[in-house]
Amino acid sequence: MKKTIMMLLTSAALLLVAAGCSNGNSSQSKSTNNGTYDTALANGKKAVSDDQFAQAEAYYKTASQIKTNDPKSSAYNKQAKALADAQKNITDLDFSKALANLKIVTNTPDGLSAMNSKAKTLTNRVNTIVKNRKSLSKLYDTAKTAYSQGNVEQADANLSQLLSQDYIGQDAYADIRLDALTLKSNNSANAAKSGQTMSQVPATSTTASSSSTSAAATSSSDAPAAEQSKAASGGEYTSSDNTVDGKAVTAQQIQTARDQLKSQGVDTAAWSNQDITQAIQNAAKDGRTTVKESDMTNFK
Repeated sequence: MKKTIMMLLTSAALLLVAAGCSNGNSSQSKSTNNGTYDTALANGKKAVSDDQFAQAEAYYKTASQIKTNDPKSSAYNKQAKALADAQKNITDLDFSKALANLKIVTNTPDGLSAMNSKAKTLTNRVNTIVKNRKSLSKLYDTAKTAYSQGNVEQADANLSQLLSQDYIGQDAYADIRLDALTLKSNNSANAAKSGQTMSQVPATSTTASSSSTSAAATSSSDAPAAEQSKAASGGEYTSSDNTVDGKAVTAQQIQTARDQLKSQGVDTAAWSNQDITQAIQNAAKDGRTTVKESDMTNFK
C-alpha cells in the first residue's frame, strides 16, 4: 500500500514539473514572438524614414504574420505597399496611379503618421510635376507646330524657353526633355539647310539661375548626342550649371549628400537631384564637402 502511494506521489510530482516546463517554454516562445514583432515594426519604421518603402512593406508583412489579425501591422503593411507602388509609379511617369496609391496611404485607418506625412509630401511633389509637365507640353506642341510650318526661329524660341526651366533636368521630365532636344537638333539642321538664322532668345524662367541651367538650351547649335542619350535613359541633363570646381556633379555625390542630410534628420524625399546638386554647390562655395540643411534653405 505504501509502495502504491509513493508511486502516485512521484507521478504527480513529475506531472507538476512537466507542466511547469511547458508553461515556461510557452512563455519563452510568446516573449520571443513579441520581441520579433516589435523588432519588425521598428525596422519598418526605420525603412520608412529612409524612403525604403518596399523594404518597410517586407518588415510589416513579417510583423502581421507573427501576430495574425493585428490591425496595426496590417494597416502599416497596406500603407507601405501603397507607398512602394507610388514610388514605382513616379519612376514610370504614371502620375495618376501614383496619386491613387498615395490616397490609399492617407485613407488607411490606424495608419502610421510617418507614412501619412511621406504620402502628403509625395502628393505635393506629384501635383507640381503634373502642373510643370502641362506647361512643358504646351511649349513643346507650340514649337512642333512652328517647326512643321518652317518657322525655325519661333520653334527655337519655344524650345529654348522649355529647356531653360530650372527643373528640366529632373527624371520626371526625361521624356519631354528628350523630345525637345531631338526637335531642337532637327530644327537647327533645317535652319542650316535653308540658310536661315536664329536669334538668341532670352530665357523666360523666373529664377535667376535658369538662364544658365543649360548651355545647350539657349544655343542654336544641335543638342549634343550625349545629352540626348542621357535624357533617353532617364539620367540627369548635364549642364554648365551642374558643376563643382569645373567637374560635373556625379550620381554618387548626390547620393552622398542625401545621406548626409538624412543623418541630420532632414527629409530629402521632396528634393530632386537638381535641387541636391545646387545644395552641393552651395556647400562648395562655403569650402565644405558636407551638405547641411542650410544649403537647401539658401537655395530655396
